[in-house]
Amino acid sequence: MGTKKILIVEDNQILRELCNEFLVVDGFDVCAAKNGKEALEIYKRNGIDLVLMDLKIPVMDGFEALKQLKFIRANLPVIALTGKATDEDKYKCKQAGFDDILIKPYEGDRLAAVINKNLPHS
Repeated sequence: MGTKKILIVEDNQILRELCNEFLVVDGFDVCAAKNGKEALEIYKRNGIDLVLMDLKIPVMDGFEALKQLKFIRANLPVIALTGKATDEDKYKCKQAGFDDILIKPYEGDRLAAVINKNLPHS
């Protein structure tokens, strides 16, 4: 099966590094992008298994990046990362096509649980 590759799309460097640390400890291969445009470029060059996508990122926001990623690969698991999650926000994410939502700040065990729930286990 091999090591699963996860793409973190987060403009906050500290959050990106923290998430990276959690994932590396859990045995994942990690790529990171600072914005949606960079995320698409990285996705096209790498065999990504799952994407963690901040919603409010520069250049191309998380919703537009999601749309383009899902156009390329409809079954790609993409998890929304957000600092706020009202019922309306959750509904908007689900309607947009996100597979799940993770509220910041999050702990490593919560991150692992959401990833394992959404990661293809083939």
